[in-house]
Parts: sequence; C-alpha cells; structure tokens
Amino acid sequence: MKEILSIKQDEELDMTDVHIRVPGFQNFGQRLGDLERQFSETIKVRPEPDSDPELEAEIEADVAETMEMLKGTMASMKGDLESMPEGPQKEALKLMMQEFEKGDQEEEEVENDPEHGDGARNEDRFTYDLEKLRVGMQDEVTWDKVAEARLDDFLAKWPLIRPAVLQATFDHYKEIYPQIFEIFGDDDDYQFLMPKPTTPEAVADLFIITAIYLRDDGCVGLGGHCTWDDEHGYGVLLKDNQVVTVGHESDAFA
Repeated sequence: MKEILSIKQDEELDMTDVHIRVPGFQNFGQRLGDLERQFSETIKVRPEPDSDPELEAEIEADVAETMEMLKGTMASMKGDLESMPEGPQKEALKLMMQEFEKGDQEEEEVENDPEHGDGARNEDRFTYDLEKLRVGMQDEVTWDKVAEARLDDFLAKWPLIRPAVLQATFDHYKEIYPQIFEIFGDDDDYQFLMPKPTTPEAVADLFIITAIYLRDDGCVGLGGHCTWDDEHGYGVLLKDNQVVTVGHESDAFA
C-alpha cells in the first residue's frame, strides 16, 4: 500500500508533483549504490598525472561562468513559458526547469550544511531509496481520484509488467553497447557500471526507477537513473502496460 509523502504544486511551472513511498516496491538497481562505490574507489587509486594549478583554476572559472549562464538562460525560459502553446515541448521544458531548480536547491543545502562534509556528501551519492517515487503529471492530468486510481492500478500490476521492462531495457542496452565499448573499451574499471550485456539480469542493477509519469494520452512513463547515460537519464514508455520504447527520461514524459 502506497504512502503519500507530499503533494507539491509549482504555481510558476503549473505542475503538480506527488511524492510517494511504496513499501516493497520491486525496483531495479538493488546493487547500484555498491557498484558505483566500487567504481569510485577503483578510480581513486589510479595514479594521477601532475596537476596544473593554472589549468585547474581556468577550468573552475569556466565551470562557474557556464553555471551562471545556465541560470540566466533558465530565468529567461521561465518568462517564455507563459506565451508558449501547450504541448509536449512545453511539458518537457517545465520538467527540465523543475529538475534544474531541484538540483540547484539541493546543492545549496549541501554546501550550507556544516555537518555535510565531502566524505558524507560522496557517500550520499551511493545511497538510493528504492521505495520512494515521484509521480509527475502532464498538463491535462490533475491529481484527483481518477489519477490516483491510475497510479494504484499501475502499482498493483507492476510485478507483472516488471519482467517486460527488464527485457526491453536489456535489449536497449545490448543495442547501444557497441557505442559504449567504443568509448570505454575493455577497461576493467568500467565493468562495474557497464558490463557486457550477457543476460537481462546483468543490467538489472544498472538502473533505477525514480519517477512515474501519468500522461494525458493514457500512457504511463517511467523515469530514472542509469549508469550508461548519466546526462539524459533512463526512460520507459508504457501503453496498456506494454513497453513501447526504452530510451532517455524525456521519452517517458514528452
């Protein structure tokens, strides 16, 4: 039985986010945190070339400048939202802005927490609450009894849907693996996070579901994190509880 943790209405972005906990939810990524920790520890022991203080300072300044430009761009995009026609593009933009603001806020909270040093912060990166999910809704979907019934129906059927999602994700990973191998080669360190696609179980720990999207076309999207594409995330689109596509998280809600 799910537990509703919070219901948040973002008036500026005209979006509702419902945060829930589902005890016993059969998520993926049961060992993802451990794998990421092993990879991080392996990288730490690698010998590093002599550092260049001037280059490091230049890179840090470039990153800071880029972040300021990005914040300015996001502020400008907020103003454009009101005049933008309703549709998938506007929905995707809203979600992108929301995720950016959430990440920016979490970054600020961490920096201002005196008890949250670098060690603790890095350790938190490897900890996932696999029972906690965010429920997002497209413009035409409001959080009411109908939407909640859709969510409950999906959660009830999830154990039956899960094997098909795993198989489709494995097929997707297997398809893109040649690109991964081209980039990382047979570096043993990366086998923690991007192993050879031998069986579906080989990729079951490489991704997690963090969000469920109730779409206005009747489909359900699943979004989350995966090891093979940290930039775009992980996404699955379901129609009538059947997998339509596996790809980026934007495929789940746009």
